[in-house]
Amino acid sequence: MRLNRTTLFDVEDFPAFLRELKGIGDSVDIEDRNEFIRLMGKCYELLARFAVEKQEKPVRHTPLVRILEFLERDFERKISIADLEQYTGISKMTLIRMVRKQTGMTPMQYRIARKMERAVYFLQIPGMTVKEIAYQLGYCSQFYFAEEFKRVMGRSPTAYRSYQQRLAGEHSSSS
Repeated sequence: MRLNRTTLFDVEDFPAFLRELKGIGDSVDIEDRNEFIRLMGKCYELLARFAVEKQEKPVRHTPLVRILEFLERDFERKISIADLEQYTGISKMTLIRMVRKQTGMTPMQYRIARKMERAVYFLQIPGMTVKEIAYQLGYCSQFYFAEEFKRVMGRSPTAYRSYQQRLAGEHSSSS
């Protein structure tokens, strides 16, 4: 399927796509075996749709797509705007303007935002410590990671994890 790396997709009916993802997400904590099998089928269907769409559409590696893909890969590796300049051959100011126009953020702010999204995913893995998450995302210090996470997300990684667990407990008890 060639979906083993970060790829950007243009989704034609984005609100419908979000509703479908939300439906899958709402069903994640189910205990009914048949419902779980149906949910897995929906996930595979979604992945297959992406794979087919990727094969059908000609690859458009516009400079912006290349920039965003570069920013979203190898989080454990530290990159700078100079690395991005070298990779694309585009000047620093042009890079910043392009990314800011599309995302509302500078390239490095965009990378941090994507790291925080990945951190939220990792925080849902019970056995993964904050220190392991920090190193997976390229932070040399779990304390610096925790500071940055709190600045972006409004609470520390540990508090965020507890909050998510509380929400999951409330969701499962109300179902």
